[in-house]
Amino acid sequence: MKTLYSIIFSPLSVVGHERINFALLMLNSDGEVFYNYSAEKLKLAKKLYSNESFKLLTGQLESLRSKLDQESAQLSHVKAFNSEYLDYLSRYSNNMIAFTKPMPIKIEFNQKNFETLFERIIYKSKPSIKDELLTVAAGIAQIKRDFSPKVKSRVNIDVELKADELDFILFNTHIDMIGRNDKPVLNQFIEFENDSPAKIEKNINSYLSLIKPFEMHDGKEGKYFIVGDEPSKSKKQHHLIWEHLRESNLLKKDLLELVPSKEIDAIETYLNEHDVKPYFKDKE
Repeated sequence: MKTLYSIIFSPLSVVGHERINFALLMLNSDGEVFYNYSAEKLKLAKKLYSNESFKLLTGQLESLRSKLDQESAQLSHVKAFNSEYLDYLSRYSNNMIAFTKPMPIKIEFNQKNFETLFERIIYKSKPSIKDELLTVAAGIAQIKRDFSPKVKSRVNIDVELKADELDFILFNTHIDMIGRNDKPVLNQFIEFENDSPAKIEKNINSYLSLIKPFEMHDGKEGKYFIVGDEPSKSKKQHHLIWEHLRESNLLKKDLLELVPSKEIDAIETYLNEHDVKPYFKDKE
């Protein structure tokens, strides 16, 4: 998936091409967006502007944040912001703020990489960001890599459920782990901290949409795990998704179990105690 970013800056001198980088937009080909501006830089730069100009500058940066917050509050993609629109904005300037032409960057689209990029471009400007690798913290992906060898005899790992092969599902779906004893047992790893709210919601909905089809196919309710950690409360949309999941009737009925990464051994214990075997013999 293609990742692009655009720097939002205030031009100080047309002739000398002087500018101050105040904000950053990062988006992907699905129209998902991360955005933030530096209140600290605004405060430091205040003396460079008249009171009226400074209010206008601050208002425009905050207005953009409000628009994106309203969109993400609905847990949907920010469709108004795509590469074509950013390209248009890069040619537009109102003498207060301007957008650079959207530039591709070879990093995964997630919150952690956005914050790293933001710090290097907005807080700590450097001649080139290409000279350094942007890496994301190990997170849930590393937990999955470490856990998989422990249970590979009990479950199929990284399975693509294909609708043209399984007549009880409608869409192709990726499952991290799937097994069975007297009922289906599935496990999915969800990155609540670093993925975008839209991606988190999509991954959860895709996973939970399998509950009814498997129940109908196997003739009984299954057991479903989600491995994930509570996101920072400062990330309001991320935490809202977490809270909604915690309040789900699926958890209350013990059909779904939300397992913190530090307690993941409980899943291994369940698989062993219930003698779970890989769901698909030909995928072992």
